[in-house]
Amino acid sequence: MKAIWRRGPSSVRQVLEDIQLERRIAYTTVMTVMSRLTEKGILRREAAGTGYVYSTVLGEAEYATRVSHRLARDLVTRFGDLALAQFAAELNRISPERLQRLRELAAEESEP
Repeated sequence: MKAIWRRGPSSVRQVLEDIQLERRIAYTTVMTVMSRLTEKGILRREAAGTGYVYSTVLGEAEYATRVSHRLARDLVTRFGDLALAQFAAELNRISPERLQRLRELAAEESEP
């Protein structure tokens, strides 16, 4: 995802080249992941010559919001009050400024 956000619409080969700057990975692995992200509606795929060009459906901030919402919901669903207690305990450890920003973010999320 980061490679496509950085580069814009990209082929599997281009994403592979970006990833391989940091670590070794197989072309087929990148192709499989990009295909699955397309099936999930996270990437969009368009034919280009003999291959495909992929682009993101969501911006980085919107993607992070959706993923973090799903993770938090899943944790609360699975662990209930224990998960909420752990979140509350973490809130006691952060600065007042950050806590205020979190309240603002939460208020934005709860608006229709």
